[in-house]
Amino acid sequence: MKVLDVATLKGDGSSNQDQYLVGDYYAAVFDGASAFPPEPSDRDGGWYARELAKAVQERMAPSSDLRGVLKDALEDVLREHDLDADGPSSTVALTRWDDVNLDCLVLGDSPIAVMHSNSHVDVMTDRRLSAIGAGKRRAYRQRLVAGGGFDSEHRELLRSLQAEQRKFRNKPDGYWIAADDPSAAGQAFTRRFPVRSICAAMLMTDGASAIVDRFGLTTWAEMASRLPREGCAEVLAEIDHAESADPAGRSSPRSKNHDDKTAVLVAHP
Repeated sequence: MKVLDVATLKGDGSSNQDQYLVGDYYAAVFDGASAFPPEPSDRDGGWYARELAKAVQERMAPSSDLRGVLKDALEDVLREHDLDADGPSSTVALTRWDDVNLDCLVLGDSPIAVMHSNSHVDVMTDRRLSAIGAGKRRAYRQRLVAGGGFDSEHRELLRSLQAEQRKFRNKPDGYWIAADDPSAAGQAFTRRFPVRSICAAMLMTDGASAIVDRFGLTTWAEMASRLPREGCAEVLAEIDHAESADPAGRSSPRSKNHDDKTAVLVAHP
């Protein structure tokens, strides 16, 4: 297996908060969390995602345990930058392969979709954050559907939601994410797949997976054939067009109009 294609597209923000990492036997995507109000750009979610990606790359080795790689990387970033509980965070979707196995890890809502030769698709994602602040999330979505738009009141609702979520960050009764607590790596979801049964693996930030799970423009099975044929950039452009067609978020309520989007395709050459 090898990385066949990769693309990233900035959303509404001043910079792209997504990062990707590719190598001869590994690939990863990271989605730095957007903050409301925005954090200083030198220490925001995008900055943290970049620092974490560099640390993961330095720690990656063919035989390393993925949770161990992530834990060591989290410790490296924490030690170098002295982060605290109010600091930035990022999702992680990480794969590594050899001639026998494909190992996958997800922490946060950046999914990995693994397409098997029998057309079955396993989608790995982490939905624990979505269980936190359900009432506040429902409130901002209902307001969008009613025509409120992405205005200052919308941003205040998101700020309130994030404040509620922060109380449960990296706690047993909450959710786990890459941030200031390296023990979160031990709470990541992992799976191993035999390479001989796999056609492709697709790593996406949630801005890219929205083509399936938010806008419903395609299915995971169709994505496995579309990405090699059309390329990751074309798929991201389709999502961007769908966002532009729903500029107030009435049809597909979401935190921002245009999200950052990143996709990596791993497949047999």
